[in-house]
Amino acid sequence: MGRMVKIGTISRILHLQPIPRREYVELCENMLEQAGKAGCDLVLLPEHFDSFGAAELEGTQQNLYLEGTDYSQVRRRIAEPIPGPLTKSLGALAARYRMYVVANYTELDGSKMYNTAVVIDRQGQVAGKYRKTHLCANEKRCFGISAGDELPVFHLDFGVVGIAICMDIYFPEVFRVLTLKGAEMILWPHQTYGPSEE
Repeated sequence: MGRMVKIGTISRILHLQPIPRREYVELCENMLEQAGKAGCDLVLLPEHFDSFGAAELEGTQQNLYLEGTDYSQVRRRIAEPIPGPLTKSLGALAARYRMYVVANYTELDGSKMYNTAVVIDRQGQVAGKYRKTHLCANEKRCFGISAGDELPVFHLDFGVVGIAICMDIYFPEVFRVLTLKGAEMILWPHQTYGPSEE
């Protein structure tokens, strides 16, 4: 990376009471506006930025460790294709402020769902995506998420970037592969909280 790069990150926000998913999206869009006005080159949103604690998923944190728990239809109702409505609204902000946006949410691709981080470029277009390769047990079993099988890097105008999502951090091979592919920076959207933050 040959020049200074200004990066913004938005922390995971969990309200005491669930709020509609659209409110989460609007909250993050407002923060993207602030980041754009501050001159950020890239802004990273947290894992499932649009839905963690959303009213549409109320109750899905119960019984996650019980065999047979199935919240896949609940997750499917909020999943979106890429490109889709979220990439369109986030892309408009990216283009307005000439910044990259990396957003993580549930992607719907045919009958499958993925935990996906999408890279939106400075023109507001989808530049690529990374599908989480190392799922938490309940993502597959309870929410019906499929694992990705690629570790791409993204050639942005200031350097090469890789992405790892949440649980991926426990697998050093992910970072070794991304580095061997030329990644100079690795972004890590996550929902991690509690002792594992250390």
